[in-house]
Amino acid sequence: MKFLKIIYIFLKDLSLLKKNINHKISESSYKLTRILFMISDGLLLRLISYFLNLKSKPSESFSVGYIKFNAESKEDANYFHNQIINSRLINKEVKDQRVRLNGNSIDFKYYQEKNLMRLDINSEDILKDIKFTNFLLNEKWLKEVKNILGVEPYIIGVDSWITLPSPISINNYDEIGKVVSSQMWHRDCDNLRDIKLFTYLTDVKDENDGPFEFICNTHHFTFFNPFNYIMGFSGMRVGDDYIQKKYKKKIVSLYGNSGDSFIIDTRGLHRGKTINKKNFYRIM
Repeated sequence: MKFLKIIYIFLKDLSLLKKNINHKISESSYKLTRILFMISDGLLLRLISYFLNLKSKPSESFSVGYIKFNAESKEDANYFHNQIINSRLINKEVKDQRVRLNGNSIDFKYYQEKNLMRLDINSEDILKDIKFTNFLLNEKWLKEVKNILGVEPYIIGVDSWITLPSPISINNYDEIGKVVSSQMWHRDCDNLRDIKLFTYLTDVKDENDGPFEFICNTHHFTFFNPFNYIMGFSGMRVGDDYIQKKYKKKIVSLYGNSGDSFIIDTRGLHRGKTINKKNFYRIM
């Protein structure tokens, strides 16, 4: 009976979306969308998009799945970095606190004691700053995203976070999921079709700095076996052993300077690599 109710809500959400593309779907429909993506490798979502008359291009049209842009302004990158360091957090353990500092740096010991390695910034603090909004609305991104999607793009979410070294020692890479699952290999399925822009606000020069990693061409429809996912139906996490066996030669580590940006189709397998450098943090 519960499953029938979920299906009913999902169909109702689709009907409302067909009338108004800005309709916010229910949590159960969101989870069902992710399950449909998993079991069909995105094919069912493409059929739903056709039903909604969404004319976006399929993900296969986006080459290897990412594009890099060099920083336009070091001064702006430094400004954004400092603003985020002074913003409020939304993590439940430290909700509404500002980033805790020890002298001129982050208080690593404080967050390690709280078992935190990802500090999520309150988006309100970002969006009220005109410099941030002007950066988000840069014609360079909008033009490129429009070309990738084939439709007029809309900004539907802005997030920023600070990544710290792991507070626990890990023997198997997948153990990092005990603290923050975004550092396991995974896919994103937040909407029927979307694309993401990532910007480094710290230098990420080598693998010890925790670069964003992407597996080229995995954003394509490839009949990916859903039984390769771990952590349940909504997690879309994939074990590191499987990735190393099947995709090792396709893994790309995205290095860059503070201010460098990347447009990425996060339907493709990706992760933020764990920082392996004492008292280092990464802002994205």
